[in-house]
Formats: sequence, C-alpha cells, structure tokens
Amino acid sequence: MIKELDNPLSGDYIDLKNFILSCDFPWFRFANTTHNVSDDSIEMFSHTFLERPEVNKGYSKANSPYIDGCIDVVKQILISNNINFDLFFRLSCNLVYPTKQVKTTTEHVDHKFFHKNILIYLSDSDGDTVVENQIYKPKEDGAIIFSGKHYHYTPSKNSRIVLVGTFL
Repeated sequence: MIKELDNPLSGDYIDLKNFILSCDFPWFRFANTTHNVSDDSIEMFSHTFLERPEVNKGYSKANSPYIDGCIDVVKQILISNNINFDLFFRLSCNLVYPTKQVKTTTEHVDHKFFHKNILIYLSDSDGDTVVENQIYKPKEDGAIIFSGKHYHYTPSKNSRIVLVGTFL
C-alpha cells in the first residue's frame, strides 16, 4: 500500500534538490531502470549514494561524497511523518527522460529480503508509480513509502527525477 508523506521542504532538502538539479551533479548512465533485469529497454541516469547490499557481499556501502546530505534529508522526511526506521539499505537518485511512447518498467521488488521503499519526486513530471495496483501520480516534492512489488511508467513530458531509498 502506498502512503503519501508530508515533505517539510527543509533547507537541507531545498539545497540537495537544487544541487541534484544543477549542472554540477554527477550522473551515470545505466542501460536499464530495473536492477538484475537484462533489458527493460528503458535507459536511465543514476547517482548512487548508498550501494545496495547485493553488490557488496551482503552489506551496503557509501558510494558518493554526498551521502551524508542525502541521508539527512531522507531522515528529516521520515521523522517529520513519524515513520520509524533503523537502517538504510540503498539510496540513489534516478533520472528517466521522457519518451514519445510511454513504457513501463519491469515489476520488481528492490531486495529479496523485507524492506520499505521511499520515493521523493524532485521534478515536475508524470511517470506514475504503481504498487500492487495502487497508482501514485507524482508531483514535484511529493514523497511516498511502500513495500512490495512495484513499477513505474516513463514520463511523457519533463524528466522524471526521483530520490529512491530502501530502509528497515
């Protein structure tokens, strides 16, 4: 089930968002949007703040000099919504360009063990997120949490830029 969160739009959040949307933020190209899928035919750019444990022999690993600012922002949003958390497994920012023909990513779960997902939408774009048949229509600065299988649509206008995290 998708739960919509209140984003308090803290100064830290605004600073991180402005940096991510600037020409100074480093992006890296990936051939597919879904981890461990050989080809979903949807390219994306991503910046991994915290690598998923599956690629590091069972433990998460900081992969960005900007990890502390990212974690601070995600914590602020969770705390302001009274969402309990113990640890983060993965944090990244993903950018998917609009496509002429809207496509869907492969339905998936981010890890093979129990976790919760948080998505924070940094851009004004479409590209709905679907969690077990429940649809969330993104809005800039919107934030949601959920667990379970999910997928999203490619945007038809503007780039879909989303801060993605998994946590327990």
